Amino acid sequence: MATKLVLTGARIARNLGGPSLLSSTLEVLTKALGEIDVIYYSPARDDVAIGSTYGVQVRRLPGRLQCVFWALVWFATRLRLGPSDVRQFLAAIRESEAVIDILGIRFSDKLGNQSLPGRLIKGTVYVTARLLGRPMIKYTCDMGPFALRWNRCVSRFYLNSCVDLILARSVTTKQRLEELGVSTPIRVSPDTAFLLSPTSSSFSQSLEGAVRPLIGFSVSHMAAKQFGDRSTYAQFMAQIADATARITEGRLLFIPNEYSDNAADDDLSVAHEVLEAMRAPDRATLFEGADWPGSDVKGVIAQCDAVISSRYHTIIASLSLGIPVFAIGWHAKYDGVLRLFGLEELVCSLEAPNVDSLVERVSIFWSDRDRIRATILDRLPNVREEIMAAAICVADWLREDRHR
Repeated sequence: MATKLVLTGARIARNLGGPSLLSSTLEVLTKALGEIDVIYYSPARDDVAIGSTYGVQVRRLPGRLQCVFWALVWFATRLRLGPSDVRQFLAAIRESEAVIDILGIRFSDKLGNQSLPGRLIKGTVYVTARLLGRPMIKYTCDMGPFALRWNRCVSRFYLNSCVDLILARSVTTKQRLEELGVSTPIRVSPDTAFLLSPTSSSFSQSLEGAVRPLIGFSVSHMAAKQFGDRSTYAQFMAQIADATARITEGRLLFIPNEYSDNAADDDLSVAHEVLEAMRAPDRATLFEGADWPGSDVKGVIAQCDAVISSRYHTIIASLSLGIPVFAIGWHAKYDGVLRLFGLEELVCSLEAPNVDSLVERVSIFWSDRDRIRATILDRLPNVREEIMAAAICVADWLREDRHR
């Protein structure tokens, strides 16, 4: 009999991270559990129409406060009341063996509304699962930092009271959670997105005959927000892009990861701004893959000889393909993923950006690319084994939970 699961997390349309996580999590859970019956509840309406692309039924996540309210009614009265979409969601949870959150980063000071209501809304699905008596698993993710008061209080409550198992993507996240006072079992496991398989497309095939070397270049609306001033970030990244083209004597391929009609949340808009600020924009090409499946985007990344990225899942895709990658990051997650390969020196933090220093490091990175590629390929099998071992751990935990 198939194991019924409810998954939730990031949107999968117009995004690389969400589909990378969804596809890979489905793959490892199928291998570990056998046949699975999954419903994916997405925060984005657009995702419902593309579920078949990823072989899963996708439904829109209802209003989260409504879900908590009506779950509380179900818990207190055993009466299945509420709007139809909420009742459908609650019924799916009740009929499942577990609810699994696959979002890649949760409960961070660096993301989201820092007010108490803004923090509380982040864990409403966790409360819903608890009220309905179903296990809640936080699949591979990074969390923290937890310097802000409301984030500390709310995160500690949700993770201790409503979550049964946590898979942390890094030792740093595990340490942060332990320091916060989280007692829920924590296992360190690399991001499942490492396992996403690349697929070929007409665009990726066209790159096979492109001028070499081809350097992937990913800028980020989230990094721009952390930088403080978007135009300054664009100028900074434009200088790095021009220097990279000069150092490598190659072409740059700008690869947006996340698209939005709101320019503030759109990598494509940021890429345009960086291109406009470059001295030599003719040395760069912009890949626009808003409606492309994640595996096709990874197929494009596969054509690159090296990658410089402010986007986490471009970095994951590059490492999983054995491509040398240099990270320009804004969170400990960048250090965490490169530390898996002993390459944490390939991370530059945007907390103290310096163009001259970064250009020098890019030059060293390019000169050392063959060693870096060999190091990645040497350690990659172990990373994949750790991901599968974590999935087996989850499967064993679910089997034990059935018999409690």
